[in-house]
Amino acid sequence: MIDGQLAAFRAGDFAQAYTFAAAEIRGMFPVGVFETMVKSGYPLIAHSAKAQYGLAFDTGAEAVITVRVVGADETSVEYQYMLKKETSGWKISGVFEVKSEGLKV
Repeated sequence: MIDGQLAAFRAGDFAQAYTFAAAEIRGMFPVGVFETMVKSGYPLIAHSAKAQYGLAFDTGAEAVITVRVVGADETSVEYQYMLKKETSGWKISGVFEVKSEGLKV
């Protein structure tokens, strides 16, 4: 499902990408506002080359998946995708950048 949304973004098909968003997100953002929000707030997601998946935590109704999104220039950012199970299947309910502060000993 995340791959499907990223593929739609790569194709410039924000209407298709919007179908992967949870009802709560669709209720807050009409498709045009969703497109603007993704392009301005998540430019790497809007134009990714690939994604690498990490840890996933699943309660059966909600899940969190760590995803490293990689751009064409190999720049990458790690995100946590929040998912929610709806009657039509899993949907994306939020995306948050993982900020790495580094380790101190």
